[in-house]
Amino acid sequence: MWKFLKSDRNDHQRIEAKLISKDESYLYNSEKMAIKPHQKYKATIELIGIKGKPYSAYFTAIILGSKNKEIIRHIRWINDFSRELKQYTIIFTAEAESKSAVLGYRINIETPLKSDIELSPPDQYSLKLEELNDDKADSFDDLNDFKVPPLPPLTEDEENVLEKKIVWIIGSPRSGTTWLGTQLLSHQDNIIWNEPTIGYHLDIVGYWRQIDGTDKISSSYFFSPHHKNNWIPALRKLILARTYSLAQTLTKNVIVKEPAGSASADIIMQCTHNSKLIFLLRDGRDVVESFIDAHRPDSWNRLFSKQPLLTEESRYEAIKRYSHLWKRYISIITKAYLNHNPSLCLLVKYEDLKKDTLTELRKIYNFIGIRISDNELREIVQRYDFKNIPESEKGPGKFNRSATPRGWKNSFTEKEQELMNSIMGDTLTQMSYEISVENIENVLDDNEHIVAKNYETWQSWDWESGGEEWTVSPEWKQSLIKEVMLKYIQPGKTVLEIGPGAGRWTESLQKIARLLILVDLSDKCIELCKQRFCHCDNVQYFVNDGSRLDFIPDETVDFIWSFDVFVHINPSDTEKYIKEFSRILVKGGRGIIHHPREGDRYGGWRSKMTAELFSNMLRKHSLTLVTQFDSWGEKEQFTVRVHHDAISVFEKAELHKSTW
Repeated sequence: MWKFLKSDRNDHQRIEAKLISKDESYLYNSEKMAIKPHQKYKATIELIGIKGKPYSAYFTAIILGSKNKEIIRHIRWINDFSRELKQYTIIFTAEAESKSAVLGYRINIETPLKSDIELSPPDQYSLKLEELNDDKADSFDDLNDFKVPPLPPLTEDEENVLEKKIVWIIGSPRSGTTWLGTQLLSHQDNIIWNEPTIGYHLDIVGYWRQIDGTDKISSSYFFSPHHKNNWIPALRKLILARTYSLAQTLTKNVIVKEPAGSASADIIMQCTHNSKLIFLLRDGRDVVESFIDAHRPDSWNRLFSKQPLLTEESRYEAIKRYSHLWKRYISIITKAYLNHNPSLCLLVKYEDLKKDTLTELRKIYNFIGIRISDNELREIVQRYDFKNIPESEKGPGKFNRSATPRGWKNSFTEKEQELMNSIMGDTLTQMSYEISVENIENVLDDNEHIVAKNYETWQSWDWESGGEEWTVSPEWKQSLIKEVMLKYIQPGKTVLEIGPGAGRWTESLQKIARLLILVDLSDKCIELCKQRFCHCDNVQYFVNDGSRLDFIPDETVDFIWSFDVFVHINPSDTEKYIKEFSRILVKGGRGIIHHPREGDRYGGWRSKMTAELFSNMLRKHSLTLVTQFDSWGEKEQFTVRVHHDAISVFEKAELHKSTW
């Protein structure tokens, strides 16, 4: 580092020239000097450039407003290394809100290039700021007007070292990534990379997939998953080369704040599987509230063409759009998080970070591997505390809008809250956020689907056809087995089938299950199955009362299957089953249930169950809806649409607070 020596002249400091390596940095700021709004000024410094590369250092005049807030920074690149004394000059006009100015210089810090550099200022008296009363035009350089020259390619070992230094801050926009990524993690061991948006570019195909509603990606697309084994390694090299172009060192952490690019978190983490991932999670309803606030006419985000929401309809549609956006972000990030090396992942909840910033930040610094004292950590927390942001820069319509979790409760109508919960509810529950669910117990059942009526119907049914009378076609059945049953049920596990009837689906389940548990309210059906599968030693048989499963121990079932059964069960009895499903499923266990989508409106002796009601019941009992559909097959040619039914796939999430 540079050495400061006292001179004979008023004991001011004199700097002795010394080489600063590209892995070192130097920053100097003068004392504050009062300036007048709208006044023209000239700032100068005299330096001798001895050694270095362009864009590794600059002279700066930093203009401050009230409470020492930086308004603007004018710079002049220090690019002359001819060993001659050179005067660097900045001419600027003070902004209307200007209060003071600070002169200084930066070497290998806040600069686009790092180099071995040597500068020899004669003394700090060469730093001058004076008023100008002439018509000279403002003159300074553009901080973004530079080009990093080609750097030596990294070796394989260097790439591996750099990859381990990358820390991705991933989360939905408006989740506090700026606060964490660019403020709380400001440390000499870190280089901050603010929103490179690599993930945003990779997500263009996801955007179009979301627009047209198809899950298929053309194999012709450049980043098609069909070819990812060949482009992932090349993309990794590109990411590392670009990261090194920014960092130009292998000794510091590179903190990458990437909210807008989080929709491609799964691809990013596949490319950099030895990097660290911090998943910053915030209640989706607070995120939506922040998005909606950005539509205010006086919003900070007006520059990004956020149109004011002037009608109730436009506001409702915006809430719907942002709710789906948050859900999509979290789904993709969760996938990336679960597939990444657990020792390289850290989940941080925004609410916990706000409640006890010091404790949570200590965990984050430990995770990154930075040794920092409690006092230094406390100073960082205090410096970026929301209460210390000037009142003029926070509040409604501002970028720094609110620091209060659950603020959404006072911002949305009951109808709007119901909309958000209907879209984000499953994900919110999975992430251990509480939601209010409609009073399902008061759903009106009908007498046609009470347990006694179902028992009477199936006990007296002629099972000579084995239930195949409900099979649309052999192709339909085989497709349902192959593309639904076998897609969601893994072999070698414990499977529960509700309502096997005469064994229509049991035959396929028995072949793949380690243990198959059959439960039916009709003892006739159970007897038929016992006869049909008497040669199988992996099947157990139970008769129940139409909802009871207390003979099955907690968390012992891996998969649940039921088809053409719950379409005839009243909602209240369905909920009793779902409550039991939550108890008996192992963490990560999954259920596949066929049920009405729109109640009994389209015949078929359907109950009043609906797709939305089924989803709400799952959510109430801490089960997560994975998908809900009514067609399948390569061309979606096989369906359950005759009576407007649906198939729901749900799971008992592994991601509870205790594990996160």
